[in-house]
Amino acid sequence: MEGKRLPVLLVVEDDVAVRELYEKALADSYEVVSLSFGEGTPEITESYKPDLVLLDVNLPGVSGFEVCKRIRALPATRDVPVIFITSMTDDASFHEGLKAGGTFWMSKPVSIPKLKERLAYMLKGNSPG
Repeated sequence: MEGKRLPVLLVVEDDVAVRELYEKALADSYEVVSLSFGEGTPEITESYKPDLVLLDVNLPGVSGFEVCKRIRALPATRDVPVIFITSMTDDASFHEGLKAGGTFWMSKPVSIPKLKERLAYMLKGNSPG
């Protein structure tokens, strides 16, 4: 892909194995930046200017919901799509994620082919469906 910038994907996931899986599976189509913690993510998000964020809900120190709210509060990142990827499958958590500003919700374990399709779809400027 000479001369063409890969979309930047910020992965915020505390599980090392899951983070490495995403990095390996998505590296051919995205510049993957990964973090294992939630604190400081909004500021880091401003620095990297990702095209999309994959965000776990259960993070050490701060919940993914709070991280998403902080991302939404910054002018530079308020419109960046945020996909929650989590083991939480209850309706209350799903609605809390939407209230926090999440764009889409996927349950773990994530199908990598489905994740790739969702990322491609969302980065084309389409709304989640």
